[in-house]
Amino acid sequence: MTTLTKTIFLGCIACLLSGSLTLTQLHAAQTINASRTFYCSWDQSLKPDLAAGAVSISGPENMVDSSRGKVLRITDQPISYMPNGNFTREHGSLSLWFKLDPESAFKRQAIFSATNFRFQIYRDKNQVFFMTGAKLPGENFKWDYTLLLRNKNVPVDRWTHLAMTWDQKTGNKAVYLNGKLAGQTQTPIFEAGPGGQSMKIGDGAPGLYDDLNIWSTVLTSQQINDVYTQGVSKPQPAQQTQTHVGWRIEPQLAYLNYSDSIIAPGQSITIKIPFINQTQHAQTMTARLNVLDTW
Repeated sequence: MTTLTKTIFLGCIACLLSGSLTLTQLHAAQTINASRTFYCSWDQSLKPDLAAGAVSISGPENMVDSSRGKVLRITDQPISYMPNGNFTREHGSLSLWFKLDPESAFKRQAIFSATNFRFQIYRDKNQVFFMTGAKLPGENFKWDYTLLLRNKNVPVDRWTHLAMTWDQKTGNKAVYLNGKLAGQTQTPIFEAGPGGQSMKIGDGAPGLYDDLNIWSTVLTSQQINDVYTQGVSKPQPAQQTQTHVGWRIEPQLAYLNYSDSIIAPGQSITIKIPFINQTQHAQTMTARLNVLDTW
């Protein structure tokens, strides 16, 4: 229930009111963006362009020019964001572009990690894993390494588009590189707990990063290919259209609690009009009230 409060000015004890409501309905495009919970373009700063949950950032801000325009450059420290409300462990999808520094001396390079989720490159072992954990890190923690790729699939000398999908209910995990399925597996090793550790980008993986997207749904192969080839639009303010409903507010008496029998001119009272929103869209309301009589 939405309660609308309207203040009018009176010079009396009671009055008779009537009026009407005007609704503004917010329409949003029904696209892949509907399930997107987090997005960083890194065009201007580290601040997310979209965050369904917490906005907490740590790490050095370093935006540089590249063939992809403005991108994030990571050197020796990763960038961290809070996962709460932005990252769903039960099921979801993630994508980003990266170009690793070929001069890096790090042997283990985590492109993305979020507590018990990690896409990590082992340079010295020629292995790449999409790793998930059986429990949140701590006692009896165990990583699942069954989704294995090779380093040759993740070059360091050019831009690579990474996409990952996961579904705890089915145990499915998949990795897409440059829009194509690179590997998939089924595993029971998932932990859907809320967790409190950060989402980290570029932990031990210096290089360039661009366009981090996170969705709360498992994208299809076609959708991931579309993200790779076409990109995803930046969040836009919802388009507003006004619908003048002209609902009548039945006349009612409005009383003011008072201690004296005389109310000073300009003294205000507050009217509350209950309104139940039974639509699928956000609503804003403006009331126009008429004073019919006073005494």
